[in-house]
Amino acid sequence: MADRKKTPPFVRTETIHLAENHGWRASPGHKVMVVGRGDLRFEYPQSWVHEITAQSVKLRDKTFPKDVMLLEVSVLRTPAPAEWNRVPSLTTLLLDNLRQQGQPVEPGAIQTIETAGLEMVWAEYPKIEEDPQTKQPRPAIWRQAHCHAGKYHQGTYMPFGIITFGFWSEHRDVADPFWEHFLASLVLGDKFTDPAQGPRYN
Repeated sequence: MADRKKTPPFVRTETIHLAENHGWRASPGHKVMVVGRGDLRFEYPQSWVHEITAQSVKLRDKTFPKDVMLLEVSVLRTPAPAEWNRVPSLTTLLLDNLRQQGQPVEPGAIQTIETAGLEMVWAEYPKIEEDPQTKQPRPAIWRQAHCHAGKYHQGTYMPFGIITFGFWSEHRDVADPFWEHFLASLVLGDKFTDPAQGPRYN
């Protein structure tokens, strides 16, 4: 998949050895990606490659340009609203964002996920992309999602996630299971202080 935007990497890499009784858990064959010490975390296949920049995290099923799936995730920290009825809905925010990109999507096409700790909306749309290997146009599928940690999140700020997932249309058979597992593993606002220990569970 081709990148939608280029951002120069500006990150520091540090290796941390996990404590013997750490709380990190992942499904077989997967790793855990954590953004902002728990602002957002999810599982992804352990064979995937990742690129971390100051603006986002990108994950690919293979190294560019041989990849057929690309996931990009970024997190904004916004003040926790005092009155939710004055905040635009995630559906409105997503529709406005897609229309600004020239991708009009009908409200009925918006998928909604709501749990005790997550509110999320996403939509799918087709787009013709240039294959970076052949330089020929190919049909691709993109999914864009907005999410936050829910109306009952306790904290001084609200983690707000922006997620973009793209894949070549003929690879839907592997893209759909990945997307479903990603959504099932997504957690927002579960903060921790020590990366070596990770999240703690009762």
